[in-house]
Amino acid sequence: MNMKKKVPARAAALNIIFPGIGYVYTGERVLFGWLVFISDVLGWFTVDIIDFGSLSRLQLAIIFVSATLWYVALGIDGYRTAVEHNQKAAMK
Repeated sequence: MNMKKKVPARAAALNIIFPGIGYVYTGERVLFGWLVFISDVLGWFTVDIIDFGSLSRLQLAIIFVSATLWYVALGIDGYRTAVEHNQKAAMK
């Protein structure tokens, strides 16, 4: 594992923009990061299949809120993962 210090804000931004890639950047939970990224990319392909016009406002709100929470959680966790990585690197 690469114990070079990582920028927590960069890990957070990567996880928000490209879900999972923040983990790959930090070198922590790399397999998980790739799996999240691949599942997110595949998920975006299904967006074309969904007929959003047939959904109620409540259903659309639930989709929006849950997606937003997912990206925020990934950003926070990416930040924390980079901080933990840096703490391990400082101990070596």
